Amino acid sequence: MPATIDKKGSKSDVDVLVQGVSRLNASDFDSFFVKLNQTLTPHKKIADLKNEAMLLKQIKELVPASLMRQYKKLQAKVSNQTITDKEHADLLLMSEIISEKNVEKVNLMIALAKIRNVPVSEVAKQLNP
Repeated sequence: MPATIDKKGSKSDVDVLVQGVSRLNASDFDSFFVKLNQTLTPHKKIADLKNEAMLLKQIKELVPASLMRQYKKLQAKVSNQTITDKEHADLLLMSEIISEKNVEKVNLMIALAKIRNVPVSEVAKQLNP
């Protein structure tokens, strides 16, 4: 039930709950907190799964495959010394875009690591087996 204050100015359900919890002794408070955490855990897990799915999707879509194909094609032209000035300028722009996207990817991986409760290096291994 959402916390509300009625027109008479009475306290909300949340205020009443907080007031009651504040009167608990340390042992009862610990028990209350454990039970509250157990009650919320399924909701947290569902939220974490949704966030994890969203993060994975963002990571996957960060650098379009078409951009990476063009980037690799131009890199090959650099290696073969067949790149034009225009292509070289395009390659430099692509390099900058990909670098920025890699920073975003690291931040997304950090968030994913927090959800999974693993080091970022483990997330990197999981994403690039």
